Amino acid sequence: MAGSNRRPILEPSAEPGGAVWLASRPIPDPVRKLGKCPDLQQILPGDVLLISPVKFGLKARTIQGVQKSKGAEAMHAEWVHAALFLGSGFAMCEAVNPQVRVSALFDRLGSDKVLVRRVPDLSASDRWEIVKEALWYLAAGYDFKLLWRWWRKDRVPPQAEEWATICSELCVRAILRATHHAPFAGPDQLVTPALLSATDRLQDVPVGWLKLA
Repeated sequence: MAGSNRRPILEPSAEPGGAVWLASRPIPDPVRKLGKCPDLQQILPGDVLLISPVKFGLKARTIQGVQKSKGAEAMHAEWVHAALFLGSGFAMCEAVNPQVRVSALFDRLGSDKVLVRRVPDLSASDRWEIVKEALWYLAAGYDFKLLWRWWRKDRVPPQAEEWATICSELCVRAILRATHHAPFAGPDQLVTPALLSATDRLQDVPVGWLKLA
């Protein structure tokens, strides 16, 4: 549940269970160094990955603080980044400075907590459509102007057609274009990682650690 204090968060310090990851391909060096791997079979294409560093730096503290100042509860404001799982290996799509890119989840696993959230009751085809819609934004710029307007005014004009985005808006744009569901927020509200953590439109997904063979 979005409001629960006991959420299935993938913690870097957590010990793997008894199951073993039988990798069918070469194990990436960061995963081998970590000594464990998330159970990727539990993560579906189009799942939202909420990310929070174990040790907050200035950027993460700033995002957390602004989200709290806009009314987000602490348990939701701790999530300062969002990405979409692409359904192949460790690949995820994320909006970072300077542009939208495909990157590797394993680069986050040793330093960040991850919460997987999912749009329920979608077909496999719908989930792959979310992936396709996210990839449409590859190389789109990071929208600092959108963040500035939100921070100064609390209100955000519609941004759906601009070739720029931020991490959480990328996730929602892809989901809405693929599923034609109702918007996650009002037309003058910004979708933030905290909102993606709090919304009942997404469900938490338990993902555990696997031992390396």
